[in-house]
Amino acid sequence: MNAAAALELPLVRLGQLLRTRQVSAIALAEEALRRLEERGRPLNAVASLMPERARREAARADEEIAAGRWRGPLHGVPYGAKDLLAARGAPTTWGAPFYRSRVIDEDAGAIEKLSAAGAVLVAKLSMVQLAGAFGYYRAAASLQGPGKNPWDPSRWSGGSSSGSGSAVAARCVPFALGSETWGSILTPSAFCGVVGLRPTFGSVTRRGAMALAWSMDKIGPLCTRAEDALIVLAALAGHDPRDPHTVEGQPPLKAGRPLNRKPRIGVCIPQLLEKQDGEIFAAHQALVRELGRIAQLEKIDVPAPELPSDGVALLTVNVEEAGAFEDLIESGQLAELQSTDAVAAAQADRAITAADHLKSQRVRGKLREAYARLFEKFDAVCTPALGFLAAVATPLEADLETLLAGDDPFGSAGNLLGLPSIALPGPLAHGLPTAMQLLGPPWSEELLCATAAALEQVTPWANARPPRAS
Repeated sequence: MNAAAALELPLVRLGQLLRTRQVSAIALAEEALRRLEERGRPLNAVASLMPERARREAARADEEIAAGRWRGPLHGVPYGAKDLLAARGAPTTWGAPFYRSRVIDEDAGAIEKLSAAGAVLVAKLSMVQLAGAFGYYRAAASLQGPGKNPWDPSRWSGGSSSGSGSAVAARCVPFALGSETWGSILTPSAFCGVVGLRPTFGSVTRRGAMALAWSMDKIGPLCTRAEDALIVLAALAGHDPRDPHTVEGQPPLKAGRPLNRKPRIGVCIPQLLEKQDGEIFAAHQALVRELGRIAQLEKIDVPAPELPSDGVALLTVNVEEAGAFEDLIESGQLAELQSTDAVAAAQADRAITAADHLKSQRVRGKLREAYARLFEKFDAVCTPALGFLAAVATPLEADLETLLAGDDPFGSAGNLLGLPSIALPGPLAHGLPTAMQLLGPPWSEELLCATAAALEQVTPWANARPPRAS
């Protein structure tokens, strides 16, 4: 099979072709590099191509497979990584102009994990500057320029894992790494119509990754299929002795296990969305109807609505980013960032009192109790991927703070509590992707992915691709 056709296949099938030497890792790497140049760069998805490293790793993969030393379904598969992950052979810019030429001569822990699985790193992918630290209001707030959506390049690909969403949707790479503190995997997944998996907090090492909010940051995959996401997460997950925040004794993950029962899923689609945008509301309802074929559904309300999850998440990020970027604040370099009020935002962050922060963390504890009670009754919650906002990919020149403003109770609480979530591509609305999410309790990734994969079997939405990726 030629590399162009093979690159479109599910990871299990692609891994089989590599293992049986019906396609070579070298050919796949070259095809991915070509697509990233021809498709990815016009979308501003590429931070750095890594041809020398890619060819070296691909050649090694071909040699190992030929010698019978097959490492698993990712062996020889090309991928891209968000540019907040350090990687030998390319700058690590964090999307910021003052780090444009910075080279960190080591691999992040997540990249080490994928290297051990035999995956081939072909590119660093673009991101919103500092992953959105101190606020970003325009899509252009990125070193490579605004992340453009493959479905419509006049619209945003989403942040902060902009390049990862675009590159996967445009079929440049079979999967990419992104990160999420609050929405940075789910948003580009929803805007670009791909599957994004935010894992349980502490499941994947963050060593060698930029810190935004240490108690909320998570690294996870963006793919075209749910089973692929679990395959990648299985390679990424596990305790890292050099990252004390990773959890020891994590449950093992195995992709491909079908659902052995109908999961119990609580559904929350506020009627307010119908007033915001009837076409998007109808798309969400269509997804829920199809989900009802494979799951037991029950309408629910937001748990503990009296607890201000949005406010607590915002305050937590603000406090922790002020600590993470203390050197930048002190140096005055924040003034060099594009399209933000970063200096003023940093001053506001530093004005938050210890008493306010401690009060917010007490609310965080109460939220944890409320969601624990919820998941005593349900296996997962199905709700819009972008909170309660009816949104499709926004225009590049839009004021993001206005267009993306609105309640996001499951997004804020889910990230505060470190809960896993998977983006479910839905029907198109206004010619652009829509998405719901499945949110589950800690360590429920296998069930979430199995449910999403079962939904893919009865719907066509995950197979939809932008016209520019055909």
